[in-house]
Amino acid sequence: MTMAYPTFDPRTFAVWGEGFGSWGRVQGDGNAGSLNRSTGGFVFGAEVLIEQNLRIGIAGGLTITDTDVGCRLSFGSDESRFGAIYGSGRWGAIHARLGVSYAWHDIDPSHHVVAPGLNDHTTASYDGPTMQAFG
Repeated sequence: MTMAYPTFDPRTFAVWGEGFGSWGRVQGDGNAGSLNRSTGGFVFGAEVLIEQNLRIGIAGGLTITDTDVGCRLSFGSDESRFGAIYGSGRWGAIHARLGVSYAWHDIDPSHHVVAPGLNDHTTASYDGPTMQAFG
């Protein structure tokens, strides 16, 4: 007896993802302090072939970046969440790719101010969106 079971055809439906990271240091000198930075995150998505020549997809993810100028007692972070919708189509010799993405950012810098007679800690918190379209 043979049993049939459903399978996904990767040419029709696909799920994908990617993790990423980056670390670095900018060397200081007698005037400027050294900067350490790290970025990490992930993006994932799914896309489907609607017709022979029409594909649509969605994607989303998260990015976190931290910066540190330790000798200046300065630190910062930026956390961004994002999503996108995209598609492509082909009609004869005409090929089109379109999409739109939206990101929300949360940026938090912190700095210690130390000078003769002054010792203070300043912080801020910014947030805001970024929208992009492409074609």
